[in-house]
Amino acid sequence: MNQNQWICITGCTDGIGRISALELAKKGYLLVLVARNSQKLENLKKELLQIRNEPDAFVLFVCDLSILSNVRSTSQEILNRFPKLYCLLNN
Repeated sequence: MNQNQWICITGCTDGIGRISALELAKKGYLLVLVARNSQKLENLKKELLQIRNEPDAFVLFVCDLSILSNVRSTSQEILNRFPKLYCLLNN
């Protein structure tokens, strides 16, 4: 198990980001999930909970990375909550 190893994935609700989130959850990683669409994030979390029924293993952040003020505030929130990330998958 990869306990206490947080991986942050941006663009996690579709394509490669989504598949990465699903596969990393299967391997036991803890996930910080960042995407624009809150409904898609919630849907992904439901799917992840089917793989691992550990709600605290998945933390969601809604952020539009094309808006610099969103990037600044979200990155600060993530930094405050997770001072050390194992990996950043910037999708």
